Amino acid sequence: MTTIGESIKITDNSAVVIPETNLTLTYRQLSSYIGNFQTLFNSNESPLFNSKKQLTIATALPNGLEFLVAFLGTTISGNVIAPLNSNYKQSEFEFYLDDLKADAIIVPQGIKLNSEVIKAVSKFPEILIVEIFESPERSTVDFAVYYHEKIKFTSKVKTAFQNSTKQYHNARATDNQVAMILHTSGTTSRPKQVPLTHLNLTTSFKNIANTYDLSPKDRSYVVMPLFHVHGLIGSLLSTLYSQGTVIIPEKFSAKKFWDDFVTHKANWYSAVPTIHQILLNVPKPSKIPDIRFIRSCSSALAPATFEKLEKHFEAPIVEAYAMTEAAHQMTSNNIPSKGQRKPGTVGQPQGVEVVVLDDAGKILPQGQIGEVSIKGLNVTKGYINNPTANKENFTAEGYFRTGDQGKFDKDGFLSLTGRLKELINRGGEKISPVELDGILLHHPSINEVVFFGASDEKYGQAVQVAIVLKDGAKLTEEDVKEYLKDKVAAFKIPTKVFIVDVLPKTATGKIQRRKIAEFFAPKAKL
Repeated sequence: MTTIGESIKITDNSAVVIPETNLTLTYRQLSSYIGNFQTLFNSNESPLFNSKKQLTIATALPNGLEFLVAFLGTTISGNVIAPLNSNYKQSEFEFYLDDLKADAIIVPQGIKLNSEVIKAVSKFPEILIVEIFESPERSTVDFAVYYHEKIKFTSKVKTAFQNSTKQYHNARATDNQVAMILHTSGTTSRPKQVPLTHLNLTTSFKNIANTYDLSPKDRSYVVMPLFHVHGLIGSLLSTLYSQGTVIIPEKFSAKKFWDDFVTHKANWYSAVPTIHQILLNVPKPSKIPDIRFIRSCSSALAPATFEKLEKHFEAPIVEAYAMTEAAHQMTSNNIPSKGQRKPGTVGQPQGVEVVVLDDAGKILPQGQIGEVSIKGLNVTKGYINNPTANKENFTAEGYFRTGDQGKFDKDGFLSLTGRLKELINRGGEKISPVELDGILLHHPSINEVVFFGASDEKYGQAVQVAIVLKDGAKLTEEDVKEYLKDKVAAFKIPTKVFIVDVLPKTATGKIQRRKIAEFFAPKAKL
């Protein structure tokens, strides 16, 4: 069972709950929804029918049933899905759609013609737009396909080529076919395409299910966005593989979290430390539900937060370590029934070979600090059309260099000690400072600019920037934020802007981003 479709059994167990509509579907009912969506690809009346090549289908969808059906229907049909953040700005959508050479993009019902994504698609006449929406009267998810010159969104469009099916079928999907493409920010200005095959994804979500002994009795509450591997693989696909139930609200709401969690009988969730901290500051139920475990991943969890979570929620906290190139999880602490947990570490390898390498690629012994590197069936074989990045990040022995520094202790627990690369990790969102440098340097008043990450109690790191203006130019912090507002997603906007006369440089005149951070960050009012 090494394709996604083969790994999810069609049974009468409860599969998915949508809190907003109180909809519950069994795996058999979900398979019918997916089968109906597959006619988008397997009906010769569909404009996206193509029996000879994989299609690349982008999405700009919030969490929900529509995302789940689109993801499974696309990948099980043997095509490639590329989930995008629906909060991107027009220029960001334009970049990703062009880079992907997308054949279509799936958008939610009722999207406006002046939305950021539709304005972006208008630049690409060859890209079809698929509007997807739940159809209660037909007990399925329907869709409508729009040609570029016929964009006109309505709420009750049904396409003639749809025929409801009893269950989905695996079509052309094979183990080593690419199932999904995600972009990861790099230390260069251009985000890199990460292709993940069916084998990568199934290996990862099986590893996760094994780590936490997931079973049909488990009910996962999804708080992370599904366009990231954390929510998609760490919470959703691992649960579906184990025949558990996944509860999918449209977005995380601290006010609704406990009501939903209790009402739908969830017994675990996975989130970034930022969300854990938010939940510590909202009223909890008078009686804490029976929580089997709480998982933390995507950025470092402070030991103090670990202790508060365990005390307040009366549940074991398990911290894990993951990244996109590994199709999510690499290491994790153990649930109590399976072994030890060590606060301040990211646990032990979980179905993945994890080593610490020196600069020459030699494996270092326990206790020595080096670059954490990985190998396994879950790991991508390499970035798309980026031989330079592949050479830099993959060793001759096939290890992927994560860019994280770390060391193993005597019990095989991994501690992360720092970053070798310059990415900013804001609550699990990996942000390229070089990408932001390039955008802000287009401002006519700016001469030099350096974005960097600064320590932040809520997000782990916050985005900040130091700027040197051109002679005679005047610019305020609010001017800078306003300039970026319609060019990048909100999480990339700096929390602090330092406007200075000169930037610290090395003796050879180079700017070192870490030195800039060390110089300015202590001045930040976080």
